[in-house]
Amino acid sequence: MTTGSSALIDAGVEHPGGARRKRISTRGKLAILAAVFVAFCLVRWATGATQFTSVGSITATLVLTMPIAMAGLAGLWSERSGIVNIGLEGMLIAGTIFGAWQGSLHGPWVGVIAGMIGGALFGLIHAIATVTFGVDHIVSGVAINLLALGVAGMMAELLFPESNGKQSPPVGQITKITLPWSNWMNDVQHKGIPVVSDLAGIVGGLTTNLSLLTILCLALFPITFYILWRTAFGLRVRSSGENPQAAETLGVNVYKMKYIAVIISGAMGGIGGAYLVTVSSQIYLENQTGGRGYVGLAALIFGNWTTSGTLLGSLLFGYTSAVNARSDLTASTAIVVLVALGLAMMLVLELRKLAERRAEVAVKRSSHRSTLIFTVVVGIASVAALVVAAIRLLISMEFIPGRTTVSGTPAKIGLGIVLVLVLILIAAVIYFAIRAFQSTRLRAQFSRNLGAYVVGYVIFGWMWLSNTGIPQSFKSAIPNIITLLVLAFAAQRLRPPAADGLDYRKGK
Repeated sequence: MTTGSSALIDAGVEHPGGARRKRISTRGKLAILAAVFVAFCLVRWATGATQFTSVGSITATLVLTMPIAMAGLAGLWSERSGIVNIGLEGMLIAGTIFGAWQGSLHGPWVGVIAGMIGGALFGLIHAIATVTFGVDHIVSGVAINLLALGVAGMMAELLFPESNGKQSPPVGQITKITLPWSNWMNDVQHKGIPVVSDLAGIVGGLTTNLSLLTILCLALFPITFYILWRTAFGLRVRSSGENPQAAETLGVNVYKMKYIAVIISGAMGGIGGAYLVTVSSQIYLENQTGGRGYVGLAALIFGNWTTSGTLLGSLLFGYTSAVNARSDLTASTAIVVLVALGLAMMLVLELRKLAERRAEVAVKRSSHRSTLIFTVVVGIASVAALVVAAIRLLISMEFIPGRTTVSGTPAKIGLGIVLVLVLILIAAVIYFAIRAFQSTRLRAQFSRNLGAYVVGYVIFGWMWLSNTGIPQSFKSAIPNIITLLVLAFAAQRLRPPAADGLDYRKGK
């Protein structure tokens, strides 16, 4: 059973571009995380934007991340069984109203259980529609969202008439814990020591005012991973989402697996909704979910339908939102600059791939020409943007145009490191762009990512050339734009379950 199912899960897997991509090793992933951490420290050091790694920002990140992460985890359970679930927003809504109803009567933990049951009920409706009656998954998901919105409004008017259904009585607070070393970590973070203070801020944020429900939600990720990827039950669920006909021949009850997975999906979404009313605000409010179910779906796709990737994508949304909410426009602008530097590094890797003829082989001549044009345009635009950035850093001592003039020895050292990094990127882009151009002339090849780099560099050029930074009215959209950019680059490596969204009928 195990060997056969493992084989059928891998059967028919075709990677975008027709080529298998090299998996990143654990050591490589840790190296990437370490590099990202150092980059954050460097930006905080050079800009003085203390909110980047402060205790408060990390604590707020967890609170903002958990509802999104639970929506993403809900989507993971459903889609691994082959059922597309865009009804995540509705399941979160069900979690809020059921959680507030019982939570206001019997306490927050009862509210969490009620929210989980409410979400599971909507998951059951989605399963009946898609598995038994074969309703299109997208249509069913939209219906779930609309149905949950209507049910929640009706229940709120009946349960909370004193506020016309706009809000509930207080639900109460779930116990929060603060570990003994948190105050010491807070003191170290305020000293502003490069790297050490940043690390203290992160550790302090993860151990200060930490709700027990947050710990439970975080624990559900490794538990889900173990069940789906290490148990026979998880193997049957994933087989139903990859190749249900083959799973059926091995004796798997595919209908049963899909039903169980979608109901669990609803329960996870319900916990996310209950989190909003028991931890985030401790009260039910109309339209409280605010589209977090859709963001969770995006986090699931960003995470390539894996537990760790979904949690990472959710943290990306939560972190950028937390920093945006807790600081002025300077920190938000610094995040965009950080992303722009990351784009430059990724561009170097992409051009290197073209230079070494490891890109996809072009079938049409137009693709060949497109790659040459893109390589030239992106190369020139990148170098121009980086040169202007270097000049501004060197002459004006401004990390962010018109926003922050660097002062103080530590900040100048940080700025100097950023300047060296920019100069290295300039040299690398020029070198690999020339080699990529020569290589592509000899053999037709193309890269879909080059188009995404053009979009990225429009933002990059705007940041450094406009001398105005980001408009205040644009601030709230920054987290979504950054995540959209990341998704654009990650899209080339994404692979959903093979039978995701396909109708399955037993015996066919």
